[in-house]
Amino acid sequence: MNPISPALARARAALLASWMQPTSAQNIWDMRKVIIACLLPASTLRARLMRCGTRSGNNYKRFDCNSPACPVCAQRKASRFSYQRSHFSPPKPSPFVYGSRRHVPKVTWAWSLADCCWATIITNLHTDIPLGAAENRRQQRALKHVIRGLTGPNFIITVQAARDIEVIEPADLNLLSPTKQALLMSLGFPVNHAGPVYVFHWHLLVDLNGIHIDTFKAALRARWGLGNRQVHVIPVSKRSHVPRLTVYQTKVRMTKEPAVGGRRQWLPPHIVRDLAEGLHSLGPRWRRFSVRL
Repeated sequence: MNPISPALARARAALLASWMQPTSAQNIWDMRKVIIACLLPASTLRARLMRCGTRSGNNYKRFDCNSPACPVCAQRKASRFSYQRSHFSPPKPSPFVYGSRRHVPKVTWAWSLADCCWATIITNLHTDIPLGAAENRRQQRALKHVIRGLTGPNFIITVQAARDIEVIEPADLNLLSPTKQALLMSLGFPVNHAGPVYVFHWHLLVDLNGIHIDTFKAALRARWGLGNRQVHVIPVSKRSHVPRLTVYQTKVRMTKEPAVGGRRQWLPPHIVRDLAEGLHSLGPRWRRFSVRL
């Protein structure tokens, strides 16, 4: 591969700096553009992200990269998940007729709004993405054990979950709220670490199926701590919240916390590159998992 000229390198750096201005909202298309610009030219992930969304072939089929680092594919999956899995009433058949068959969308189950709740659990933090992801998978067995203790012949709990990673730099620790600082320090936050720290957590959309939400909350906090920030459980009050929650579950976060003046700061380019490559190395099926006991 031919080396990049200094003038082209300066032009790319200036373009990336203009894209990474503080933003009030995370646009998935702009985020994918920033990720592509931060990746190295020889990166396999960069080539997949650049090809994502293109159409080719005789049937004009769209290519989806299905990478955990792609925010566009993450939102597409969230839309399909919200439509197919979390509908509270079966959708109407499609008016389009293919031959002699009428296409009927598949619905796995219909959830009751009174039994639906949203939970966030901070599981662990690590300075290495593959090692932290392995620990996060190990704690998934503990989640199954907790749910199995609540279920019985008349109770079946359904959990649709997504794994997420938040990046916190030790230099930005003082900008967080005192509650979150205390939580991170209790989890062993490495203050003297030179690089970023990855906070692994779950977002759960739960069908309690008759079990009281306080019972479920107490069982989770008995395993993962008593703090409101480490285990946060709230009921889902409106049906319109479900599509928003499913999009939030599968989001790709490339900005810092907290927002300054209502505008979020992008992570440094080298951290964006490491996070994207780390997510891509975990595989397309790493983000979502489900439990039904």
